[in-house]
Parts: sequence; C-alpha cells; structure tokens
Amino acid sequence: MRTLSLEPATNPPDVSQAREGSVWRDLDGGICGRSYLQGNLRVLDWHDAGLFAFSPTSAIVRVWPARGVSFESAAQEFDHMLRPIVLQALGWQALHAGAALTPAGALLFCGRSGAGKSTLAYALGHSGHRQLADDQVVWQLDNGAPVVSPLPFQPRLRPRSRQYFATSPARTRKQPAADGPVPILAIYLLEQCKTGAATADVVRLSPARAFSALLPHAHCFDVTDVEATRWVASDYLTLAERTPVFTLSYAPDLDRLPELAGTILSTADAAAILVC
Repeated sequence: MRTLSLEPATNPPDVSQAREGSVWRDLDGGICGRSYLQGNLRVLDWHDAGLFAFSPTSAIVRVWPARGVSFESAAQEFDHMLRPIVLQALGWQALHAGAALTPAGALLFCGRSGAGKSTLAYALGHSGHRQLADDQVVWQLDNGAPVVSPLPFQPRLRPRSRQYFATSPARTRKQPAADGPVPILAIYLLEQCKTGAATADVVRLSPARAFSALLPHAHCFDVTDVEATRWVASDYLTLAERTPVFTLSYAPDLDRLPELAGTILSTADAAAILVC
C-alpha cells in the first residue's frame, strides 16, 4: 500500500482545459466533487474541502483548501473520504463501505448515506471484534482473492449512535491483527425498513445480482477511460464471484443492535463454511 502525504501548496492548477474523469453527487443530486486529468496530473476538486493534486509517480498529494476551510479540515476530509479515491487512481479499488474484522476475515457494509454502515461496523468493534473501516474500504485482488488493505480512520457516528454506545458496555477480547491485507469474508448491502420489523431479513445474492448491486458503491477516478472501467468491472466481477454478498434489511433500532450483530456473524460464519 502506498503511503500518501499531504502538503499545502500555492498556485492551484488550472483545470479549465483538463479532461473531466468522474463526478460525485450527494443524495439530493448536487455535485460534491469532480476529478480531472491533464497529462500526468490528477486533480480532485472536492467542493467542501478544496483541490487535491497528485501524479502516479509520486506519493505526495498537494492541497489547496477551499475558501474558509483550514488545511487541517481539508486533511480530515482527505482521510475520511478522498484518500481511497486517490488510491483507486493509483491501482487499488475503493468501495463506499464500513468494515469490521473477525477471525475469519473482513465483513463489509455498503449502503446509501444513513443506511447504518458506520454504526454496524462500530457495533461489531464494540462487541469485541475490531472495526476496520468507517466509510471507505480499499481492496485489491491477491492471487485472485479479494483482500482489504486497512487504512487509518477516525470513526464517525451520528449523535444517536454516539449516545447509545456511550452508555452501552463494551466487550473486550483479543483483537485480530490487521497489519496487512485481510481477506474479505462477506459483504452486506444495507436496507433500512420500518421500525418494529420482527427480524432482520438476510438474502444472499447471485454473483450477477451482487455485481450489479456493488457497482453503484464503487469509486472510479476516470469513468471515461475504457481500460480503467474495464479493469474496475473485471475486479468487481471477481469480487462478486469469490465473496458471499447479502442484502440485509433491518429496522433501525439501536436497542436491537446486539441481535443484529449476532445475525450478521452467524450468516458470515455459515458463508465461511460453504466457501471452505
């Protein structure tokens, strides 16, 4: 995994003549970021953070914070959201997901903003496992096997979740190591249903359906490059074929988080047995 370092810079690049690679939008359809390519230069224009420029031959990312944004705030947004996008441009894959580590491998949680990715990953960490990612996962194929490359992260919880965990006793156990690549055990696509639903509904997807369901959560720095998109599609096809992918429909009831975590772990354990 390449270690990226941020450096404040002057004279921001002029992207008016650069080729646009991708556009990121929020839930309301508003644009929150764009990528640009010009020769060997790659630029991320993230509206709430600033400009981030890098090249494939350097580990340095130059930063021009947006007006009214400090370098420290821009760096926090880079660590939370943008580092995986940069790494995707440099040869990894990046998935909008939270993750937790079990002795058998990593469990990934995908979903729209507010679906519970961070809460579920944190809940598994709180229950004695280890949170591996809060909102972004970087992964690659290692001899055909999908593995997560852990990155530093800072957990971010919504106020209700933060309050719940502050008053809930944490369990402790020996934490699995995560110093190197971690095999992906299972992926859960989160869908919240009405509060009061009796149980969580877990359905395993076929590889074809899993591939289609995962792609909207994948980052691609340059969707206009045919070779780049072919590479992304090929890796995600392998991910869908080699990894159990489930839809998980559940009621957003914090008091039932331990029960939900148990359901996740039991289905993951069953999937591990089938894979073996």
